[in-house]
Amino acid sequence: MEQTLWAFILFACITSFTPGPNNYLLLYYGKTFGVRSGVKILAGILLGFWTLLLLAGYGMAELIAANETLGWIIKVIGSIWLLYLAWMMSGMSVKQEATPVKRLTFYQVYMMQFLNPKGWLMAVTAAGTLMPDWGNTHTNVLFFSSFFILLGVFSGSLWLSMGELIAKKMRSERVHKWMGYVLSGLMVLSVGMLWS
Repeated sequence: MEQTLWAFILFACITSFTPGPNNYLLLYYGKTFGVRSGVKILAGILLGFWTLLLLAGYGMAELIAANETLGWIIKVIGSIWLLYLAWMMSGMSVKQEATPVKRLTFYQVYMMQFLNPKGWLMAVTAAGTLMPDWGNTHTNVLFFSSFFILLGVFSGSLWLSMGELIAKKMRSERVHKWMGYVLSGLMVLSVGMLWS
């Protein structure tokens, strides 16, 4: 039990703080709109991911793993969404745009979690193999999901703050363009890794 708990904690920490669609989006929002505007996006991510974790913890993980068609559909739709986000991030700029950048809504970001391949991978892997077992399913799922969300608050706030710091400290249009291209490229790479 103790070994599983430490493995879960390590997995949750690594996956929460490393780059992925949510963290790239938070970096982009922090850079483009600032931390205060990004809080709504962070809340949508956290609530959506918490819902996903609850579903995985209560058995959805086994259902998806057993149904190849459902897994394939999630992969296709998730890939399309990630490519859209990559396209959106490729336009990062220091200049204020003549036409305002379209902001995502809380609902869109909440629903994005069900198309987020990294989110599914985290939830299904942790629920299927690493969820601590204290003899009560509800306690197990509550701890499992709450721990991920607590880490999400810290990691999401860090990514938002890094974006805002980049916006304040790096004034070069060229640097911002390259940063947008790098983030877009990493997002496209993550789509490629999904299919390899």
